[in-house]
Amino acid sequence: MKRLRVYAWRGGVENFGDELGPVVLRRLGHDVERVEHIHEADLLAAGSLLESAAENAKDGTVIWGSGLLYGEAVDLSRLDVRAVRGRLTARAAGLDVATGDPGSLVGMLWKRPPVRRSVGVLRRYADDREYPWADCVMDADSPVESVIDFIGSCERLASSSLHGVIVAASWGIPAVRLHHEAVAGGDFKWADWLSGAGDPENLLAALE
Repeated sequence: MKRLRVYAWRGGVENFGDELGPVVLRRLGHDVERVEHIHEADLLAAGSLLESAAENAKDGTVIWGSGLLYGEAVDLSRLDVRAVRGRLTARAAGLDVATGDPGSLVGMLWKRPPVRRSVGVLRRYADDREYPWADCVMDADSPVESVIDFIGSCERLASSSLHGVIVAASWGIPAVRLHHEAVAGGDFKWADWLSGAGDPENLLAALE
């Protein structure tokens, strides 16, 4: 099996949404090597990376479920774009490709744990609010497997992390966005995911 050199943004913090892509690829059976710089990658999975990829990724880099951060027009013609996060990204890049986020595969690849809490909150790393009304609060810079288990254990979820909502949706867990001004990208990436949240099977097919 060919080793996949995969880049995922880290930026001084392990953010759930960015860490999730390589973990999903491993769960699918791929031999994944994390690389430090986007120009070293063979594949980009998840995350709002496409502005950077347009400028810095090497020719032929595979794009699988990543999206734009702000939604401005971008030229990705040098890259091997198999799938992007949503239709808004596809339109901005002038592409007709599969849409979906790798986080939507969690419900297929992980067994949901028993429900242990009524309302949980997953906070993105920029969010330090306390949410006293929640049964339990977890930060999205916690280890990926712990975050997945936490989301699955909630009957309902509120999240300032986009991938908290995406993973909850993969299990059919009711989830809502908690808006936070410090989360980069504003509304675009949320609307982008919603515009392209379709059949996970199409995302799998795009990786073959």
